[in-house]
Amino acid sequence: MVSAAKVIVDRVKKDMEQRPEDFTCGQYKLDDSATRLSYWVANGWHCAGVYSPFKQRFGLIQGFRFHRALKRWKAREVIRRGQRALSARDTGEAND
Repeated sequence: MVSAAKVIVDRVKKDMEQRPEDFTCGQYKLDDSATRLSYWVANGWHCAGVYSPFKQRFGLIQGFRFHRALKRWKAREVIRRGQRALSARDTGEAND
């Protein structure tokens, strides 16, 4: 039988890849604006879980999978912001 935590982690991994612009990550939590879910990311992978509107701890393995997906999302976010900054700079230079 599949645990609820696995289903949630599989879904958030898929959502992070398909619509990364809907996620914002702070120091303590990751927010998904489309589903209005908040995920607890502080204290490492062993404490990860859904924080709001309900509470669901992920446990050891699912917490590790969640944090691995979060690291990938953060890396892609850094690249995306860098590309936006470069394109804005290039556009600004072209208008001068």
